[in-house]
Amino acid sequence: MYLSTIDSQCLQAAWKEVAINTGEPKNWAALDAFLRACPWDVFIDCITHITNGLPKSQVVAAYSEDLVYPRQKWLEFVIPAFDQEHVAFKIDTQGRALSVVDAAFSELVDTTLDGLNDPRFANAKSDVQAALKHMKKSEALDEAIDSTFKAAENIYKMSSGAIQLDDSARKYYQTNWAYKLSIPEKHALAKMIVTLSEWVNAAHYYRHADNQPRPTPPSRETAVWMISTSLAHIRWMAHVHIELNNTADPKSRPLGSTGMSRAI
Repeated sequence: MYLSTIDSQCLQAAWKEVAINTGEPKNWAALDAFLRACPWDVFIDCITHITNGLPKSQVVAAYSEDLVYPRQKWLEFVIPAFDQEHVAFKIDTQGRALSVVDAAFSELVDTTLDGLNDPRFANAKSDVQAALKHMKKSEALDEAIDSTFKAAENIYKMSSGAIQLDDSARKYYQTNWAYKLSIPEKHALAKMIVTLSEWVNAAHYYRHADNQPRPTPPSRETAVWMISTSLAHIRWMAHVHIELNNTADPKSRPLGSTGMSRAI
């Protein structure tokens, strides 16, 4: 990742704080290996832990009045490193990883990724993370939309047994999920399923086959709007999948099935 040029003394100074949060042995080699191998979401959490663990200033040696600034030195490397890489986060002066859009979008991203922690959603989570990386580049915003579509389609296909994400989602969710809901929520679901269907149709304008030219990327605001909408759908679809596949209710079954819900 970024560790080849990070000042090792700064990391060593922060290691005690990081070890508390990771449970890893308190030595530099373990920190180096841990950060290189850990998942991306754990990595960015560790950036914050490291920042908070570093002193703002400290004396160079005993009986010396010269000060060094470990936290500042650390941030002077980390902030540009994240700016230069194709990731959808930036680091603030507190060492916090923030979304490249705004705090509200960052929170939506966090809750969506949290909702995809189940191993069954590993591919969908990877697609969402790919979308976030594409968002760093204006010329790749169409690819960001395409990646979120792939994430949603992955979950829907796994849930329903359908071959693709299309208007069949309306019938699937109304048949397999609506019966669990109160009357007001059932009516609300019917309307919200329409928004899912319309989002699917909108996303197709930014998808293309390998032998076709890429579409012109959308404006950033349109991309953020579409991707924010997709993240809400993805989190909800993941929740529904878990609920339907953790129940023995005979009504919870794949699209077109006459038997029990299949095991995933």
